[in-house]
Amino acid sequence: MLKHWRSLEEFCRWVYRFMGNAQFIYPQHLAEQHQKFARALIDRYSSKAI
Repeated sequence: MLKHWRSLEEFCRWVYRFMGNAQFIYPQHLAEQHQKFARALIDRYSSKAI
């Protein structure tokens, strides 16, 4: 059963919470924002701690 989202903001929080298992594909601006945040996570975890 499809859950109805109360708001786009709530849906976005859910996607970012489960970023490893969810992806925006539309609308374009959300897809680009998601990709930007995913790259930031890659950069954070790829850098070596000193």
